[in-house]
Amino acid sequence: MGLEYLLCLKQVPDTTDISYDRESGSLIRENAGSIPNPHDEDALSACLDLRAQKGGSITALSMGPRQARATLRNALSLGVDRAYQLRDKAFAGADVYVTAYTLAQAIHKIGRPDIIFCGKQSIDGDTGQVGAELAELLGYAHIYYVVEICQLDDAFIVVKTKLGRKIQTVKVTLPCVICTESGFFPKKISSFRDKIDAQNKPIKLLTLADLEDNNPGHYGYKASPTKVRKLFVPRADRLCRLLSGVSLSRLKQIIAELSEEIDTAEKQSLFADRIIAPATRQDLLKVCVLLEEGELVGQEIIEYISQFRSGKKLQVEAVLPAKKHSHPAADDNLLDKLYIYPCNSEYLTTEHYIAAVSDYMENSRIKPDILLVGATALGRSFAPRIAAKFQTGLTADCTDIDIDDDKLLIQIRPAFQEELLAQIVTPVRRPQMASIRPGVLASENTIPAASGRTEVIYRSLQLQNPNLQVLAEAASGQEQAGFKQADIVVVAGNAVLEAGELAEIRKIAASLAAEVAVSRPLVQGGLAPHELQVGVSGASLSNKIAVLIGVSGSNQTLAGLKKVKKIIAINKDAQARIFDYADIGFVADWKDLLNIRKDQDVSENDASEY
Repeated sequence: MGLEYLLCLKQVPDTTDISYDRESGSLIRENAGSIPNPHDEDALSACLDLRAQKGGSITALSMGPRQARATLRNALSLGVDRAYQLRDKAFAGADVYVTAYTLAQAIHKIGRPDIIFCGKQSIDGDTGQVGAELAELLGYAHIYYVVEICQLDDAFIVVKTKLGRKIQTVKVTLPCVICTESGFFPKKISSFRDKIDAQNKPIKLLTLADLEDNNPGHYGYKASPTKVRKLFVPRADRLCRLLSGVSLSRLKQIIAELSEEIDTAEKQSLFADRIIAPATRQDLLKVCVLLEEGELVGQEIIEYISQFRSGKKLQVEAVLPAKKHSHPAADDNLLDKLYIYPCNSEYLTTEHYIAAVSDYMENSRIKPDILLVGATALGRSFAPRIAAKFQTGLTADCTDIDIDDDKLLIQIRPAFQEELLAQIVTPVRRPQMASIRPGVLASENTIPAASGRTEVIYRSLQLQNPNLQVLAEAASGQEQAGFKQADIVVVAGNAVLEAGELAEIRKIAASLAAEVAVSRPLVQGGLAPHELQVGVSGASLSNKIAVLIGVSGSNQTLAGLKKVKKIIAINKDAQARIFDYADIGFVADWKDLLNIRKDQDVSENDASEY
């Protein structure tokens, strides 16, 4: 008879025609043009390939306005057996948790499949959380970043998954949710005849009345744990000196001047003694940080959140599932308590982290108000599942956080194609959860410590009938991202249009003793691997100097530059937004760096003020 598969598909707004509701912070989808979510193409292809090999039946499910029928028609034209659309005014404005809950209710109505396929993320939200939250609500296993399906049995599936620069082979118990990585499953294209035939195939409409839980108070914006408090344009915090014309020799001279300025400032800025700030039980604000071995972002979060001790009665704790039995956080005295869960497993999976947090929450007399997680490859997989387990909100990939006087966690992340920043809160549900991009939180020199030495508590961690088993691990073989450790990094932007131009950028970088990174358009255009990307969906930089070549200045890229000490921008458009966020700006064509005669002319004229 074969297995039953279900595809979660989404129709997303066309980026050229977007409007939004200022009150709810939600897209006004009815007024926007729409396209099938590009990341869903991999999930669709993977599911079709698996059925072709093993047989079975595929159901497609999409939640959204009437336009969502287009993506379902496309799936039907490619051979999907049946299609359902979730549509009701009660569903409007749902956040990730309520979206996952609505999909779970629909799946209970349709029938529980053996495998659910989801794309990596949707381009309108970029959270990548729905798959894991859906799995938790259904009681399914889940696996993220799948790049290959190796074996399928009645009881399990073996896949390869990409975690950063590692490829893991993982055995996953059925039923499960599979979230595919993008770019690894070739896109399927239907024939003209199949497209015509698909127009006559039925799409079943599911409304609130069709669901087992038909209480309208459990759906849409009102039921959503997270709320968008406001949307705003990021503030420029650098004063740019604009210069007209550029040459390689002049660029080297500016880099040398900035390097000397940075070195002088670092010598004068000695790390101050930490201030001891006692935490009290009265009106206590309790924060827990979930740590990962080998990831620095956890320490960044601890240092940043500890700054709030001077103005609040704060208790900071951390949870660490670990193969080792120690962590640097215990030596810094920034934590009040560190809970270590020793693991004998060779590889830690999402299940270890979920089990550790569950034990911590169950045995904490005072539950945490806030739970923070690093937005690493693994963190993006287990954090949504934890949020769904505790029926709370999670804001993904935050670039900044704050805590107000009402103990609300203010969560900042880019929104609407990175043109705006969203300020998001979780007013009612607890704990308030956020995942934090590595390298974006800048701590002050003086960091208040806990009132005494960190208390280290060891707890046992036993997984009962684990659903994930890592069979092997190997390097991905993709380009290493050495730019994070370099003093100078050259970031190529969307003015670089072809592989030959990127090769020239590499030569320029070599002459500056710099490493190369790129902005998102070059990754989307296939000119560079994701490992080289800077920004919200890439790396965050903390280099001494970043030279931005042809970078326009989107919030997506700017989010990865917050901790760079000095920024030099080269753009031929004098009105380019990037100049508002740079220290030095050259109004010039970057290709002038390749022109020897131009190098001589500009050097002689000393690159005049613009």
